[in-house]
Amino acid sequence: MEEKGRSPFVEYKYLARFIRLFVGLILFGLAGAMNLRSELGLSPWNAFHQGLSLVSGLSIGRVTQVVGVIIIVIDLIMREPIGFGTVFNMIVVGEALDFFLESGLLPVPDSLVSRWIMLLGSIVVVAFGTYLYMSARMGAGPRDSMMVGFAKRITSVSVGMIRSMIEVGVLVAGWLMGGVIGIGTVCYAVLSGPIMQMFFRLFSYDVHSVHSENMLETIRIWSGTVIPQDPGE
Repeated sequence: MEEKGRSPFVEYKYLARFIRLFVGLILFGLAGAMNLRSELGLSPWNAFHQGLSLVSGLSIGRVTQVVGVIIIVIDLIMREPIGFGTVFNMIVVGEALDFFLESGLLPVPDSLVSRWIMLLGSIVVVAFGTYLYMSARMGAGPRDSMMVGFAKRITSVSVGMIRSMIEVGVLVAGWLMGGVIGIGTVCYAVLSGPIMQMFFRLFSYDVHSVHSENMLETIRIWSGTVIPQDPGE
């Protein structure tokens, strides 16, 4: 017998989606902390955030949040859709990053082998976190939205090239401000994409066929005025 009176929030499993979203974002923060603790070289955005942290005196997690706010403003200027996932990305990742660095839960590697384990583990963790975050379908992260916005306006350049240009730019800026660049930076560039794709295949997740909701769309679904384009599982 069909259940009646269920709210759209319950009907379309938003609680499970928010849990997936938040776990993915916390894993982003954990991966960033592991990357920093490895001391083998940072991913481009982590190098940029570390450089700004060294210059400003703010914690790297707080810098991550401030940069996220600035990028969301840029996204809004370019009229890119902002979802709940976009906003929570800006808030949660920075908090989780500082928490794992300051809480003592993350061990400090005491050998080269343990530093490599920490580095490679961070790449696996961020790849799995990306799958969880994206599969929640609550909107792209601020940096990805900015990349898409630039790609729409610079049509002569591919999205992949736009992403590379942005990441090279923040990597150089981070290095000039004192961010740590090394073999870990190369590992992130080479391994993060394939490992992320491995998780997508493992969980049969096709990023091209999934619709991510913007904030207004999600609110309208909760109010019952529209039906989601992608009800999901």
